[in-house]
Amino acid sequence: ELVALKKVRLDNEKEGFPITAIREIKILRQLNHRSVVNMKEIVTDKQDALDFKKDKGAFYLVFEYMDHDLMGLLESGLVSFSHEHVQSFMRQLMEGLDYCHKKNFLHRDI
Repeated sequence: ELVALKKVRLDNEKEGFPITAIREIKILRQLNHRSVVNMKEIVTDKQDALDFKKDKGAFYLVFEYMDHDLMGLLESGLVSFSHEHVQSFMRQLMEGLDYCHKKNFLHRDI
């Protein structure tokens, strides 16, 4: 199965796991909608908890794989979208945001 990984860096953390990552994980675990990417699991590059004493290592959030990201397509300049495509993208975006808002989550980067 093909998946996407998001690395959670621990290099600069004095207190262990970053609070921002904990918040993101808690939110993602509560979301289940066709317009919100699904986080499947969390994995680490360490075999044993004692290995973290040697060096901090990393955790990875495992997501379902998407062939393309919209921003990447837009920035590439290789694809032009019809009015219907833009409408479809906006509808999906608004449906995902509406779902998040109904679950009392706000996306601050939009």
